[in-house]
Amino acid sequence: MKDNPASLGKGSQRREFWRALLRWSRAAFLILAIGFLSYFAWRTWDTLHVAVAQGNITYLLLAVMIWAVLHLLSPVVAILVFNGERPAVNYKRALHYHVRNLPARYLPGGIWHTVGRVLDFHAHGISKKRLTAFVFLENCLAASVTIFVGGAWLGYSSGSGGWGDIGTLAAVIAFVGMIVVLPVTNRWILGGAERITLLRYMCSIGVVAVFWSLAALAFILYVYSFADFLPGASLIDIAGVYLFSWGIGFISIFAPQGIGVFEVVSSNILTAGAGLEFVIVILSGFRLVVLSADLIAWVLNHLVRLAASYCRA
Repeated sequence: MKDNPASLGKGSQRREFWRALLRWSRAAFLILAIGFLSYFAWRTWDTLHVAVAQGNITYLLLAVMIWAVLHLLSPVVAILVFNGERPAVNYKRALHYHVRNLPARYLPGGIWHTVGRVLDFHAHGISKKRLTAFVFLENCLAASVTIFVGGAWLGYSSGSGGWGDIGTLAAVIAFVGMIVVLPVTNRWILGGAERITLLRYMCSIGVVAVFWSLAALAFILYVYSFADFLPGASLIDIAGVYLFSWGIGFISIFAPQGIGVFEVVSSNILTAGAGLEFVIVILSGFRLVVLSADLIAWVLNHLVRLAASYCRA
């Protein structure tokens, strides 16, 4: 039975309509994201002033540089998950999708950076099942790895009772989570599609662990830029608390990007309530390190692409 040319024409028109709508929505999405990013920077200007005035500028700049470099690691998990898909996703494309959607992190809701990347990957040809697997795995690993490492250290360093017990319990739950994520992804999300191998999954865990180890280093540098800020805390204490607090903030769906949750949890653990308000203000300033690194990566990405376009012309 031959296809009806009229129906083929209508199908082609519908596809073209949705492609055009996707292009326009991405453009509007970017403009809106940049607007909220600018608003966020303006609202946090007072905290930035405190950080610059009281902090060691060398440590602050190192923290920003480390976080900016971390963006180079971010696309690796996507490549591991999409391995075997057609059309293939190379590192350059995955990095571009990650960086160009960075302003969307500052849209209300905290999910729009992921949404932007999913739209880009889907437009490239990645299947919905594989995209669902990627989003599920990426978010589960971010939460489980940080809570497992941070909670385990908290349990070890604090002993029994209080935060020690909370950290231990959270670490156990996070470890179980890491075990079940792969079979859940392969059985209930991918189903009959090409499954994610154990090797690729272990590599993904390794990438996430390296990423958050370097992120913890950036946080340590930020904290140490303030002289005598936390005199009783060791480097590994600060790193463990940062990872645990970030993970708890990440799974707090009522707080976009864990805003407020991360600061309150980390402040209570590090200070046991002493000088809490000041500590919260200082720790909230670390978001400005991340903001600065995001802006640097986003601007560099656009400059590189403009230069490449100019050279091709």
